[in-house]
Amino acid sequence: MTLLPATGCESGALRFPTAVGGGTGGGTPGQVITGTWRRTLVVQTQTDVITSETTWLFATGGACERTVVTNSVLQGFPETQRSPCSYTVAGSTATIHFDGTSGTVSFSVFVSGNKLFLGGVEFVRIG
Repeated sequence: MTLLPATGCESGALRFPTAVGGGTGGGTPGQVITGTWRRTLVVQTQTDVITSETTWLFATGGACERTVVTNSVLQGFPETQRSPCSYTVAGSTATIHFDGTSGTVSFSVFVSGNKLFLGGVEFVRIG
């Protein structure tokens, strides 16, 4: 199996952000991550090619949504999973609560140019 990130460093060299983007403090949503961010992965097996596209939408008021679209060449049609949520940013930590669940999940958060690093995973701003 081959894992191919569809976004990332063109040079092949791993680069880390030079600045940490923080929120507005006090547990309010941070303007620094407001927007729409996407990461696309392509996984190639001996018999299939699967793409997985994860999109995060972080709204100004603290609402968010994670959308994951998975497509298999063999299956022939995409599967979409939408997960509405709410978020806060305090310092360099984003805390996300998915609607309909009792728990939260926290990620380190950095923004460098048009890239968001959420828990160390790179997303590119698309809106």
